[in-house]
Amino acid sequence: MSLLSKLIAYKGPIKKLLKLVTYEGGEFKDPEGNAVTPVGTQGNTAGLRYAFSTTTTAADPTQGIIRLNNATQASATAMYIDNLDANGTDMSAFIDSWVAGSKLIIRANDNLDASTLIFTVGTVTNSTGYRTVVLSAGTGSSFANAEQIAIQYYVSGANGTNGTNGTNGTNGTNGTNGTDGVDGNTIVYGIVDPTTEGVDGDIYIKTVDSAPSVIYGPKAAGVWPAGVSVVGTNGTDGAQGYKAGLRMSFNSATALSDPGAGKFKVNSATLASMTSLMVDDVDLLSTDLQTLYASWAVGDLITIKSADNTDATTLTLRVTGTPVDSVGYWSIPVEGVHGAVPTNAEVCAIQHSPGPGIDPGVQSVATFTSLPDATSLTGETYLVLDKLLHYTSNGTYWKPQNRKFLYDKQTTEVKYIAPAATFTSITPSSAAAGAETLLTSAGVHGLTSAVAVGSKVCVKTGNGTVAAESFHTITAVAVDTTGTTIQVGTAFSSFGSGTVTLYVANEQVTLRSVSLHALTPTTSLEIFAAWTMTTSTNSKQTKVLLSTTEFSAVNTTSGTVAGSAVKTFINNDNSLSAQRGCVIVTNGSGSGTSTGLPPTGTVDTSAATTLNFACKPAVANEYISLIFSQTEMSA
Repeated sequence: MSLLSKLIAYKGPIKKLLKLVTYEGGEFKDPEGNAVTPVGTQGNTAGLRYAFSTTTTAADPTQGIIRLNNATQASATAMYIDNLDANGTDMSAFIDSWVAGSKLIIRANDNLDASTLIFTVGTVTNSTGYRTVVLSAGTGSSFANAEQIAIQYYVSGANGTNGTNGTNGTNGTNGTNGTDGVDGNTIVYGIVDPTTEGVDGDIYIKTVDSAPSVIYGPKAAGVWPAGVSVVGTNGTDGAQGYKAGLRMSFNSATALSDPGAGKFKVNSATLASMTSLMVDDVDLLSTDLQTLYASWAVGDLITIKSADNTDATTLTLRVTGTPVDSVGYWSIPVEGVHGAVPTNAEVCAIQHSPGPGIDPGVQSVATFTSLPDATSLTGETYLVLDKLLHYTSNGTYWKPQNRKFLYDKQTTEVKYIAPAATFTSITPSSAAAGAETLLTSAGVHGLTSAVAVGSKVCVKTGNGTVAAESFHTITAVAVDTTGTTIQVGTAFSSFGSGTVTLYVANEQVTLRSVSLHALTPTTSLEIFAAWTMTTSTNSKQTKVLLSTTEFSAVNTTSGTVAGSAVKTFINNDNSLSAQRGCVIVTNGSGSGTSTGLPPTGTVDTSAATTLNFACKPAVANEYISLIFSQTEMSA
C-alpha cells in the first residue's frame, strides 16, 4: 500500500491525535466529526496601546509608557504619556486635541481583567517628548507595573436643552410640632447696680442721665460680675472754632479811606482819639454786609476781638452818629470805650450789640469794682460793661441810673438731701470702673433709693481733691436705710481717695450764693425764691441770708405742704451797715420764721458781700429743693 493510501486510510486517527478542526461539507468539525464554531486568539482592546508604569515622577516615561502622579491611582491629578505608543506611532497631535471637560478611560488590554480608571480631562501641556495631561474626578481600580493598557478618549457633547418641568407633587401632611426651645436671655436696664435682677445669662445695662454707663454680665450662678464702664475717656480738644461775629482783618493805617476787601480800620490808634470806624462792604467770606451797617444806631456797641481764642485783645467802640455809605466801604462815627487796637493784618471777630438809652460821651469800666472813687466825680456817669448798666456818682456813692434792675437769676434747680448724723468719716472708693465714686462710712446713711437717687449730697470737709461745699448727685443706695454705702455720679479721679465728711441731718447747707458788689446806704434787694420739699411734719427750714445774717427762715412742718414761695426784702437803713427786712410767704399753714419780724442786720455792705440761699432738714432722707431764685436791686 502506498504512503498516500496509508495516510488516507488513517486520517481519522491522525485528526484525533492532532486535535485538528477541519472544514467539511460547508461546516467546521472537530476530530470526532462534530460541528464546532472556531475561536481565534484574543484581539487588543480598542484604544491607544501603552504600558502602565507605577512610577509617579513627573518625567518622560519613555516610549509606549504612561505614568500617574499619585500612587493612589484614582486620586491622580496628572498623567505623563509618551508621544509614541507601544507600536512607535506618534500620538502627540491627537493628544494635543483633547478638550478640557472630556473623559479619559484607561482599561486593561486583557479581556479577562476588568481594571478601569476614569478621569475628566483638563489642560494638555507639551513637556518635550511626552505630554502632561491634567486630570480630575478620578474613579476606578489600579493597574500593576508594566501592565498592558488601552487608553480611550471620549469628547463631551454640548448640554442638551432642559426638559419640561414635571407636574408638582401633592403637598405632604404637616409634621408634628417640635418641642419648645429653651428660654432666651434678656437685656435688663436700671439706674443702680444690679443685685437680684434677671436670670443666668442675662445682661444688665446701668444708665446715668438716660445714657448707658456700665454693662454687667452675663449673670452666672445667680451672681452679677463686676461692671465694665462703656464711657470712654475724654477725647482730645478739637480745633478752635470761629468766634462769633463778622470775620474781618485789621488794617493799621488811619487814613479816612477804604480799608480794603474784607478789612476794617479806625482813624487813630489812641482810644480817646477814635472818631471813625471804616469797614469794607464785604467780610473775609465775601459776604455783603451793607444792610447790617445801615442798621447800626447811635448808642450801639461795637466789640472787636481777636479771632484767636488765646488772644484776649478787645476793642470796644460806641456808635455816635449815623453810618455813611462811602462807596466800597462804610464810615461809622464812633468813640472809644475801652481796650486796644489789634495788630496789623490780625483776623478779628466784630460783634454788634444794640444799646438804646446809652448816650455817647459816657465813660465805661469793665466791672463795678473798676469804678473810680465817687467822691470827686459828682454827676459823672459810667457804663459798667459786665452788666451794661449806668452808674452815676452822687458825690459819695455810685448809684444805678435806671434805679431798679434785675441783678441775678437762677434757672437750674438744686435738690439737696441729708444723710443721717451717723454717716460720718467717709472713705471714697472707685465705682463703675472709675466713672463714679462709692462713699462708705462705719455708720448707716438712713437713705432710701426712692427718695435719695437723683438728689445731691454736699461735702462739708474736702480731701484736697474734692472741694468743700461741692454737691454730688446720688446714683445708687446699696441698702435702704441700714446701708453704709452710697454711690455718686462724680468720677473717682475728681473725688479722690482721702477721707471726707458730708453735711448731715439738722445741719445748715448753702445751696446757692450770689456775689453782691458794694451797696449804697439806701440800696434795696428784692429776693424771690421758690422751694419744694418732702411732705412731712418734720422741721424743714429754708433761708435767705445776707452774708451770715438771716433775713428769712421759713419752717414748713404742716405735713400737707410740699413747697413754698418766699419773697424777702433787705434794705440798707440809710447806712452801709444797718439793714431791715421783710418776708412774704405764700403758704401760711405750717410756716413761720426763726427771727422776729421785721428782721434786722448789721452787715457791712461798703465792700463786696454775698447773698446766700440755705436750707436745714431736721431728719435724714427728706429733700429740700431750690427750684428758682431771682434778685432785683434798686438804689
